Amino acid sequence: MSNEQKAGFDKEGDNSETMGDRCHSRRRHRQGSRASGVGCVENDCRCSWRIGEEGIGALLLQTIEDVTADGVKTPDLGGTAATKALAEEFCRRLHEQA
Repeated sequence: MSNEQKAGFDKEGDNSETMGDRCHSRRRHRQGSRASGVGCVENDCRCSWRIGEEGIGALLLQTIEDVTADGVKTPDLGGTAATKALAEEFCRRLHEQA
């Protein structure tokens, strides 16, 4: 399964959700305008793939998957971490790989 399929969309133009839907969890979690850090990273992956930066998109997706797999999850994913904590851990891991 490709990274795109794991993330629930493809590079060719999945129009089932807008970028705002992913960031604000409207379709996935039905929580109104509450932002989702993972959804925002998924948007960045989608944008990277669309402009031909597959490597960057894959890195972003793998990093957020690793962060959540290690238990840093916001309440919309069944965790207790604040969005800021998720973002800080995500950024820390990206910096480690730079």
